[in-house]
Amino acid sequence: MGDRTLAATRFRLTWAAVLSLIALRVVIGWHFYKEGVSKLQGAPVSSGALFGTAKGPLASWYRAPVYDPYGQFRLDRKKTEEAWARYRNDLVRRVGSNKEAADRLKKVEAAHRRQLRAFFEDIDSDLEQHLKNVERLLAYRRDVARREVPGLRTQIATIEREVQKKATPWLAEIDEIWNNFESEMQ
Repeated sequence: MGDRTLAATRFRLTWAAVLSLIALRVVIGWHFYKEGVSKLQGAPVSSGALFGTAKGPLASWYRAPVYDPYGQFRLDRKKTEEAWARYRNDLVRRVGSNKEAADRLKKVEAAHRRQLRAFFEDIDSDLEQHLKNVERLLAYRRDVARREVPGLRTQIATIEREVQKKATPWLAEIDEIWNNFESEMQ
């Protein structure tokens, strides 16, 4: 063992090992390329659901960027109709004096307003109670005493689960109506 020189013990890779490493690198690269392409071509991904369920001392920090988590804006018919009118007016200004395009935009808006009206008629009986529960939840969250007592924190979490459970299907439906409205207005 004593007469082996450093040059004689130098590690050598065989051709099979080199080809295996190259193949591994190509396969991994191809995998990441395909995943990236599928992300770019697929539906947009939102982290809202993940951030909206944050718990712990930083929960409010994570929840802050989530848009309208309980539907206070999207489930307000008046605000929705005002937003749609602003959107249509912006598009009418863009098309300028094209009367045909302006009329088409008004017809599309009218059709979606009917759909929106039917949606709100379906949920009207539950919506008022939902909005009261949202206000109660937000008031409880602002109350420092409720956040410090473990039993009251559990109560807040329970109310939040109930509010989210009620709002989730409504928000999905109203988002679909909004998306259809925006895509047809283009």
